[in-house]
Amino acid sequence: MNLSVLHPTTRLLCWLTATLLGQGLSGAALAYALPCTVFVIAIVAGTRAVREGWRLVRRVRWLIVALVLVFAWGVPGEPIGGDSRVVPTWEGVQLAALHLGRLLLTLMLIGALLASLSRDDLLSALLTLGLPLRRMGVDCERAVVRMALVLRFVEGQLLCESPPPGGSGGLASLLVEQRPLRCADRWLLGGCGVVMGGAVFMFMGGV
Repeated sequence: MNLSVLHPTTRLLCWLTATLLGQGLSGAALAYALPCTVFVIAIVAGTRAVREGWRLVRRVRWLIVALVLVFAWGVPGEPIGGDSRVVPTWEGVQLAALHLGRLLLTLMLIGALLASLSRDDLLSALLTLGLPLRRMGVDCERAVVRMALVLRFVEGQLLCESPPPGGSGGLASLLVEQRPLRCADRWLLGGCGVVMGGAVFMFMGGV
């Protein structure tokens, strides 16, 4: 499936919606959602998105190990068996599995986002989302320019590039393509807004 037909703003908001919903899953729902998400990503965004998500998982493997150790052995509760001082607790293992599942789900979704959105697409999406803030006096163009500078700096650090001699490494000019929203984009954006609003309402009601 070619995601390029969708507006970058639509892709970004769909990602935000899926990430928000994923953080509210637990138990069997989370266990089913993780493989289903990987399957859907492979179909919609391609196997490159799955590889990108797996690459992110490998990069945070020590964080995953620390997360499991801290929750499994640090949360008080009923020990699984043997000496309670050296074995994890049932409550700790359950919390570790919960946070590990949510982390893996988020990483796979981030991999899909990175594989489907280029830097220019991301800037275009942020600019479109920030346009309604103009009425509040927010200079969204300047914010997008600053985001472009940050992304360029991060990319340069990851590639071990140094700024050009005699320059600060800033952008001489920035051209962001603004594509019009199609009918399908408007329907998807409206659906994402309704889902996110409902999720926030349910969360606030449960607090």
